Amino acid sequence: MFALMLAAAVAVSTPPPSPAPANPCNPAEACRYVDTFPIKDAKGEEHKVLVQRWLPYLLKGRLTLFPGEVVSLTVSEAGPAVTAAAVLRSEDRDPGTEAAAAALQKKTAESGQEQLDPVFKMAPNQAFVADKDSLRLAFLQTAQGDMMLRIASGYGGVLTYHAGIVRPGGDGPAATSVCSVIGLKTGIETWPPPIVAIELSDFKVEPGDSPKVECR
Repeated sequence: MFALMLAAAVAVSTPPPSPAPANPCNPAEACRYVDTFPIKDAKGEEHKVLVQRWLPYLLKGRLTLFPGEVVSLTVSEAGPAVTAAAVLRSEDRDPGTEAAAAALQKKTAESGQEQLDPVFKMAPNQAFVADKDSLRLAFLQTAQGDMMLRIASGYGGVLTYHAGIVRPGGDGPAATSVCSVIGLKTGIETWPPPIVAIELSDFKVEPGDSPKVECR
């Protein structure tokens, strides 16, 4: 059900945005309200993706990100856990700029989310690096239109994971190849547009400092 919901339909026009309803999530969960957001297709034409509901970042160990979302994540034998999050929409697609920080503040003020999930907020204008023993992930659409996943690792070992992409009108996440991330480095993956969400799972940090990147 959750996977089918993620295969959101793309509409050319949308009704005016409405205030976010009350957060139905358990206070211990990391959730966010996903509103309508823009995305460009392969021709550069912009469409609107309608979600307009509260969704958890993690469900059964699987992390779902929509374009413009940035999260910090820890990985352990108990599974992944979200420790902080930010939302950057089309106002600025690149975390790490003052414009991104201003856009987030404006979006937060309009939605009232500062009253809803302050525990999971992060400052988007900091350098794209991860804290020690954590990951920082961002899923974005670049100015050139490509869909990009950035993963900064604060772990000393090699990170491996699985990924599935959700395209408009699809049946759910379709498996895609990704590469491992070397300890204390940043990995980047790109795909042609449009992608409305990405699902990441099976996070593992293998001990060792191998400089070799493996893709699968």
